[in-house]
This record gives sequence, structure tokens and C-alpha cells, in this order.
Amino acid sequence: MVQEFDFTQRNTNLDKIFQQLDGKGYFDEIKSKYRDPATVYCYRVLTGQQLACKTIKLAAFRHLNDLKRSTEDKFPYYYDLDKCRNICNFARMCPDVSQNKPIPLMIWQQAILCLSQGWRTKEDKQKRFERCMVSVARTNGKSYLLNILILYAYLVEASDQFNADLCYLAPVDKQSKKSWRYIKQTFNSLQEMLDFVN
Repeated sequence: MVQEFDFTQRNTNLDKIFQQLDGKGYFDEIKSKYRDPATVYCYRVLTGQQLACKTIKLAAFRHLNDLKRSTEDKFPYYYDLDKCRNICNFARMCPDVSQNKPIPLMIWQQAILCLSQGWRTKEDKQKRFERCMVSVARTNGKSYLLNILILYAYLVEASDQFNADLCYLAPVDKQSKKSWRYIKQTFNSLQEMLDFVN
């Protein structure tokens, strides 16, 4: 049976609640059924294997609990593992602009890709999350991750559309121009790759 949780109360101890639930096998079915990077990452976060702040822990708990809730008819979302595989496979082809070759993504990056693409509405199979906020220190892979998401949206998700637009916003003009150059360089490198053409 799926439980409801209210973490808005000031004294709610998320770590303790998770440990109690996990100790009773509440997430056992989820652990055996879902082996995607997002679910693995969320479980690592909540078991203390991956250092994370409270906001990430809350997002991780939401993901695991929503996987349980997705089996209920009244819950309007489902998690599509094929969408997760698609974005992760696409990411493996995308070259990093500094090395001009694909580099392995860290698990938190893979988790963001899966969470942003995998959760869908049951009604029309559209993405559940339209916005994704990633706050990470400089030079830790945000631009590379964003390049992957933008190119995937353009080349895969909008492949049958002829009026798709790309927009890249940044706090200052210099930053957005630099990032746009990264996207163009990644796009040009993808065009030259035999795997991508086939």
C-alpha cells in the first residue's frame, strides 16, 4: 500500500522516515524493478552512499515514492524506462566540446536526464516536468548536460516538426554566446559522426 507523506512540517526527519520504510521493505519492489540511473542515484542519496542536501533528498524520496504511486490508477504519471534509455544512449554519442569526444556522465547527470525525460503523463504521454533547475558549481558539467538536453529536444523530440526553435538564456550576454558556441560545436561534431548519421 502506498503511503502519503507531508514534509512541510519543520521537525519532519526525512532520513529517519526513509530508514524506517526501507527497513520494512517499502521500496524493495522498486529496487528490483527499476535499475535506471535516476532510481539508483536516488536510492544512494537516501541511504547515505551519496552526499546530498535536503532538497536533493526530498527529490530522491519523491521519485521513489512516485514510482510506487504510479501503479495506482488515480496517479496521473508513469515512469518510462525506454525514454530513460533513449536519452542515455543519445548522451553517449554527444561529444564534450573540450575533448571533442563523448565522455562518461556522472550518475547525477544521468539521473537528471532520466528524471527529465522518463516521467510522463498517463493521459497524453507528455513530459511531466517542463522545467529542470540544475545548480552546480562552475566547471562541473552543466554545459555539457545542457547541450545534450537541447540537442536531444531538437534532433529527437522535435524531429518531425519544421518550426522548432532553440533558445539558450544566461544571466549575461557573454555567457549565453559562449554556451551557444558549445551547442553549435557539439551539433557539428554529431553531424560528422558515422554512428549518428546511420
